Amino acid sequence: MKKALLFLMLLCSTRYLKAQITFDGITVVPSNWTTTSGTGNLALSTTRFKSGTNALKWTPTSNQTLTASNLGITTSQTGNASTSGTHFYIYTNTNSASDTLIVQFLDGSGAVKRTGNIVLNFVGWREYHRNLVTDYGGGNALPGFDLSTVKFIFKKKSGTTGSRQIWLDQIDWVGDTDSRYPGTHMLLDNSQFQITSSLAGGQPLSSWLNTPDIALITPNSTELSGINTIKGRYNTTLTNVTAIELSEARAYYKYCGPSLSSGTLYYTRGLLSDSDQDSLVKFSKYCNIFARKYFYSNAQSDLDTLTLFTKYLIDQGVAEGGRNVMVTNSYTNVRSFNDNFLGVVPLITDATVKGDLIKMLKWSNEYNKIYRNQYLVRNNMDFIHLKLEYIIKLTLLSNDNTEIARDLKCIDRFMTQVIEPGDGGRDGLKPDGLGFHHQSKYFHYMYSYATWIEHAYNLRATPFKISLEAYNYMLKAVKVMFLELNKGLVRANSTSGRFPFNQSSVVKVSDFRNLVIVGGDIINQSIEPEAASLYNYFYKTT
Repeated sequence: MKKALLFLMLLCSTRYLKAQITFDGITVVPSNWTTTSGTGNLALSTTRFKSGTNALKWTPTSNQTLTASNLGITTSQTGNASTSGTHFYIYTNTNSASDTLIVQFLDGSGAVKRTGNIVLNFVGWREYHRNLVTDYGGGNALPGFDLSTVKFIFKKKSGTTGSRQIWLDQIDWVGDTDSRYPGTHMLLDNSQFQITSSLAGGQPLSSWLNTPDIALITPNSTELSGINTIKGRYNTTLTNVTAIELSEARAYYKYCGPSLSSGTLYYTRGLLSDSDQDSLVKFSKYCNIFARKYFYSNAQSDLDTLTLFTKYLIDQGVAEGGRNVMVTNSYTNVRSFNDNFLGVVPLITDATVKGDLIKMLKWSNEYNKIYRNQYLVRNNMDFIHLKLEYIIKLTLLSNDNTEIARDLKCIDRFMTQVIEPGDGGRDGLKPDGLGFHHQSKYFHYMYSYATWIEHAYNLRATPFKISLEAYNYMLKAVKVMFLELNKGLVRANSTSGRFPFNQSSVVKVSDFRNLVIVGGDIINQSIEPEAASLYNYFYKTT
């Protein structure tokens, strides 16, 4: 009997502790949540939620505070980097970059131990996702503390008045272990985060903060012709849907239950997997199925379904600033996610939804990397292999030829940067022409050369063709690869990566032939003599 009683006491204690840490699927406003105006501007919402059927809705004016007290979280919980991850969802229905929400974490004495800032520059759900040890000290580890209180302080731009609505849901004060990277709403604190993303995960906010340094100039007739030529080379065709595909997509659509009333989006279920890579691919697949259905039916009802489901995904956080960057060590997911959504974009007629979808895809693919005008320290050959194609396709989606022309010029520069030689273990080319990946000479992974050549070939014979400098870098890399892969050499196993003594080249005959043509185009000849000579030497042709 005593053992049973002890078990029940421990169980109740555990559940109580969890209730203090996690705020999920609430049915009443917790008594430990208060505001500076009493409870008049604090309520439950059944129209905006992530988990369950409710979320906490707060309607503050400037300088008002929402407080969650008596949390009872220990120093050991906040001081262990593996268990001190904070995660919660926040929703706003108004985009105002001048409004900010300050988040303060206080100990039992009332001292502020951590402070974060959320810029309310979005509409929809976003995540506050930070580690109490590593993400508040510029990447330096901070000691733990007894977390007793969390305060949310709403700030409007000086001189402005009025209130706004803020929703909170699915809160874990500590215990979240997912990979973190700051979104656009965390830009004020970008420098405070520890870099946890590998090259595969990228640094989307740092990339997003890059802005164009090449001026917008109205394209001339030659440039307009070049834009049309490139568009033709990246044209895609949608296939019709099958009954099985459509049934699956419609079942999920019904499960989520999106609807519109007087222009306001409602739903029966929130997305809890808006950062899971496989789930993101699934969402893109269903969107693409609805797009293909509309493409072949041209029915308004099918367009409405496509638009509403896309709007729902964006509202749920599959949006610019969300955790939807597809990691480059999962090739199939990257391609499926982008191919599916890129098939959707041209068919969306709602300008806002279409624009938000393009913003999401640019964020996910770190599009603004092309605006960087300096040496790429964190180079990634998988990024070239997987995402260069989608960056070019996203450029071509713009309705503004002036913008397309500018960004194609940026892409030209970017294609030089990604193969610019660098020292050490950095991904990419070395000064002697060897290709590195995973911090070693790695011929097997240099299939990114073939991808790079493919896109250089697609840009040929236009004003946006690659530079002679970029071409010479690639020619040297291909030359060194072919010389290193001949059967007459002896190579140390330790320098061969995971594929020792690899004798097959990932740059095929057709790739080499296209490189010869690309070089010739740059110098205004049919072929480039040095590359042609190498080609003839390696393939015993004349």
